[in-house]
Amino acid sequence: MSNKISIIVPVYNSEKYLRRCINSIISQTYSNLEIILINDGSEDKSGEICEEFSLLDNRVKVIHTENCGQASARNTGLKIATGDYIGFVDSDDWIDKDMYELLLKMIEKHDADIAECGFNVVYDDYIERLNKQSFIVSDKITSIRNFVKNSRLHSNIVIWNKLYSKKIISDLRFPIIPAYEDDYFTLRALYNSNKLVSTTNAKYNYYQTKAPSVIRGKFNKNRLSGLWVLNQNAKFLKNKVPQDIYEKAKQNYYGRLLYFYSMIFINNLDNCEDYKNKIEFEIKNNIKDILLSKNCLQLKLKAILFYLSEDLYLKIYKYYYKFLS
Repeated sequence: MSNKISIIVPVYNSEKYLRRCINSIISQTYSNLEIILINDGSEDKSGEICEEFSLLDNRVKVIHTENCGQASARNTGLKIATGDYIGFVDSDDWIDKDMYELLLKMIEKHDADIAECGFNVVYDDYIERLNKQSFIVSDKITSIRNFVKNSRLHSNIVIWNKLYSKKIISDLRFPIIPAYEDDYFTLRALYNSNKLVSTTNAKYNYYQTKAPSVIRGKFNKNRLSGLWVLNQNAKFLKNKVPQDIYEKAKQNYYGRLLYFYSMIFINNLDNCEDYKNKIEFEIKNNIKDILLSKNCLQLKLKAILFYLSEDLYLKIYKYYYKFLS
């Protein structure tokens, strides 16, 4: 048991769930752990709970910071982590007792840089298991292709069901944005890796309350940070991967531009006129490229409608959105 695993937990106002989370980490069957709790300016008793565990278990390190958000807290953890491998757990979630033992064995057996497991989405009244794929070993390009093609909650996009070799993420940091920082980080970790090994065996429990958040509930302007991430990811992939992957990454960005433009209008968001104007400029600036997109008829049709009449595009989209609701 020579390899040390550093587990980074950003903590903010999570006293209701925090003991469950930390207990699930300190009781891991793999015991060579460094457990880094970043108390991100909590206003409840979360900081006290962190200190309580540091007295009970010498593997627990507690860092108290001003409230700067989850991305900043994770970056703080990355700066001080001393493990050979690094994992992330959110403070309202919990993990099965053998999660990290399983992931490390997968890495060692297949000489991989990243291992991931399946996860359960846990609500107060039921549990949903999202992952359906079988056990797979993917090279870097295949992993990136899957990342670009799949939706946000697919297992290879999120960071908390994974174990990373420190050598591939030691220089990576999360962007300080309201949401979608996982997408930015994960793509670059995949690019730095030689191999990803994945199992559907669900070992991570992703807890979801009914309360809205940045990426759940009613559309809000914090979601617009997703546009920046998609654009940065597409730029990052240019000339690094096969053309079809880069084209798909661009299409993801263009599709979100059109979607967010309509959602600002549909939801009558306040103080978003600048965002709306910037998105409109981006769509018009890239309209030719959008119309030349391959294997994406729906995106082309939306762009054509937008080009012919923005007002008509918004009215049709508003009617379509109401129909779906």
